[in-house]
Amino acid sequence: MNLPLLLALCLSAAPAPDPLQQLQKELASKRCDEAFALVSQVKVPEKRGPDTLKAARAIVRDVVSCREDAALALALTELAARLAPDEPDVLVAHVESLIAVSELEEAGWILEGVLAAHTDHAAARQLKAELAEAEAKCVEKPKGQTPPDDALVQARRLEEALQKARQIRPPAVSSSGGRTLQSFPETVELHGDKSFVIRGLTKGQQYIFRADGECKHKKKVIQFDDGSTYIRQNRSPIFGVDFRVQFGSQEQRQIYTGEGKPDHNDISFVAERSEMSIHVFDQSSVEEDVECALSGFSVAAF
Repeated sequence: MNLPLLLALCLSAAPAPDPLQQLQKELASKRCDEAFALVSQVKVPEKRGPDTLKAARAIVRDVVSCREDAALALALTELAARLAPDEPDVLVAHVESLIAVSELEEAGWILEGVLAAHTDHAAARQLKAELAEAEAKCVEKPKGQTPPDDALVQARRLEEALQKARQIRPPAVSSSGGRTLQSFPETVELHGDKSFVIRGLTKGQQYIFRADGECKHKKKVIQFDDGSTYIRQNRSPIFGVDFRVQFGSQEQRQIYTGEGKPDHNDISFVAERSEMSIHVFDQSSVEEDVECALSGFSVAAF
């Protein structure tokens, strides 16, 4: 018997490790960077059960050791919220991450949804009070007033955290289930700007906005004197893409685009009222040889 061959066959037949289970192991061992690297590989099942709830709770329990990196913690709790969108403790942990990067408006809407369903949730009530205090401190200072040095340092750190969160937050997984309420066939390209109206929402309820985004360099055709042609495809990274979406009067959110293949976005938001406008627009500053487009817009129940 060829033992090396048999061993190779056994190894090749071994199932690949489950990213969600591996992420939990890394997080439990306080290996935050390793856990973060697995976030984008996790596929959220359409039918969530006890296992996904258990995983979500484990993530928000162990993310405490990673909260020093606010953007990294945000990505992890965002995953937990997708795994268990109806679990108040998980949502409250995600709210803590949002507050840490000054996403106060989104944090407020999620808290309202939690308290609407769980009026006596002590942690949510405490966070709401802290959120109100944080928002009060964000009141603009009179013109000409110079903030103290420590305030400037804090402002710079906050801006760095926000930028990092927007750059490294992984594309949301497309499998977060839910009944599609409305679809929009439009396409938004570079420098584009479109608004949609979604009806039939329940105030305080969480929903998912879906969109596919892709960017690529335009092909350049070079014609030689002998009549031959050469098609040149630039494969360098694309920088400066900045598509955004705004739900009603809420804070703008980033829409991610893939390079060479579409990126799918599932962006959660909380309804302000039964009928809301959704504004999709572009603020990109990219080279002329780049073409980008968003499509596949829809809104689904969370």
